[in-house]
Amino acid sequence: FNGLKGKIIITAPISKGMVKFGYNLESIKKEIGISELKIDGVFFINGSFCTGIDYALIIQREGILEIGENSYLGSRTRIVSTKRVIIGRFFRFGFESQILDSTFHFMHDYESNEIRRFNGEVIINDFCWVGNRTTIMKNTITPRYTTVASNSLLNRDYTKDVPEKSIIGGVPAKLIRDKI
Repeated sequence: FNGLKGKIIITAPISKGMVKFGYNLESIKKEIGISELKIDGVFFINGSFCTGIDYALIIQREGILEIGENSYLGSRTRIVSTKRVIIGRFFRFGFESQILDSTFHFMHDYESNEIRRFNGEVIINDFCWVGNRTTIMKNTITPRYTTVASNSLLNRDYTKDVPEKSIIGGVPAKLIRDKI
């Protein structure tokens, strides 16, 4: 535990074993021992979920993390919330993947003289599966029933041009196939 100054809000009926940290469902069995839980913001637990080994859930002072029921965060995954990360129901997050709602610094665009924000929301809708070693960045929104190929980078609102029940992937991710 790196920080517990925030709040944990459980919105579902509480039951024995509904939240499991270090519950490994994968072939990675060797634990490095680097799990980190920092809750300085608000952590909404909307039902049962579990993490694999060596995970990090970091919710900064102004951050919100919301995890939907029956979700699994794979081993060696990282989620950092400085603003807001919403994960829907029945989410699967492949090992060594990460969600970052921040670039952790401002950017100055010298052409437009605009100062760009360093953080934004991430919304992963229900029934999404994310392959291993994928990075999900600020301002990402996925449609329901989206499958993300391994080693992808998500960095925009995919609900505008990707239908539900699609596969996306690549750097940056784009539509690979729909109706699946």
